[in-house]
Amino acid sequence: MTRFVLFFVLALLALDMQQTTAMGQTNVREKPTLDSVLSASRIALFGGLGVSYMNPQDIVDLINTASIGSQRVSEFKSAVEFFGGLVIPVNGDVTVKAEYAYLLTSYNVSVPLGVQEYTITGHLPTVLVQYILVSEPTYNVKAGGGLGYHFGFLETKLGGLEDRFSGSGLGIKLDLEASTALGENLFAYLGADMRWDFIGDLTNGSGGNPSGIPGTPTSLHFLSVGAKLGFSHYF
Repeated sequence: MTRFVLFFVLALLALDMQQTTAMGQTNVREKPTLDSVLSASRIALFGGLGVSYMNPQDIVDLINTASIGSQRVSEFKSAVEFFGGLVIPVNGDVTVKAEYAYLLTSYNVSVPLGVQEYTITGHLPTVLVQYILVSEPTYNVKAGGGLGYHFGFLETKLGGLEDRFSGSGLGIKLDLEASTALGENLFAYLGADMRWDFIGDLTNGSGGNPSGIPGTPTSLHFLSVGAKLGFSHYF
């Protein structure tokens, strides 16, 4: 009987050791899978669509001066923004984001000769340094800022008459973004940002300015705030 009890105890101990070893091996196997979901430590591509509210003050003044009677455009104008880029982790707390955004908005106003169209476009490449505020297995939150050299364009159209003006200058951006996992590699991207753009005097191919009056330059300086929605793919 004593031998039977001893054998039974030894058998239970052996079974327990096997289960513990198996669980340990399972955990070892699962850990890389969990780590692979940690978004903050991985390179990512992202892209999406956003809406920004901007105040191109010089353009607003130009349009309101040219418009008929009491028709005036507001200080702020909504614009659509297409964006995409690359995120590279530096360490556990910092990432670098290289982003390109294309901004588009337009105005249609009555002038003495009919209805004039004003279309603003911007090419806004920016490099940002972001600090990771929250880093969890299936989501993260980052905040940061950066700058870039931006290019802006104003196209005007009245009947069959068209003209195109361009300028360039420094742009500064602050942003806040959150990503949440839809799968091991695919994340939803939510963002909010604020821009200060200092795109300089707009001129056409012959050196003329949008007002048509020599010595009265028109810039594309603007402040904007925006919200963005898109997707990120983490490698």
